[in-house]
Amino acid sequence: MEEKQDKARDLTTKQRRAATALVTLGTVRAAAGEVNVTDRTVSRWLQLPAMQAAVRQAEEASLDESTRRLVSLTAGATSVIIRILQSDKATDAIKLKAAALVLHNVVKLRELRQVEERLTTLEEVLL
Repeated sequence: MEEKQDKARDLTTKQRRAATALVTLGTVRAAAGEVNVTDRTVSRWLQLPAMQAAVRQAEEASLDESTRRLVSLTAGATSVIIRILQSDKATDAIKLKAAALVLHNVVKLRELRQVEERLTTLEEVLL
């Protein structure tokens, strides 16, 4: 991550703004308009390793923010699933879908945690 930040420092302010705009606005044209340059200029900047690193850094920051927002909704979502599973009004088909959703996601979460643990172990061995 530090190497990406070092590369991003090699960019002009306008290039860094364009990298962020690419992520938030989604297109070269929109990013170019945001920083008052041509599409071609942004496309040319995207060939630079420092610009590519800045875009990846902006993507990671955006993904981190989205993840935080989604995590904040998990307690409410869990409550909804519990209410459905316990409801006398929900059909068996709806309850089955809710149960399948819970089981699927618990398995997925467990798999991700196991991969993370294995990766951490490997990093400790290699470093």
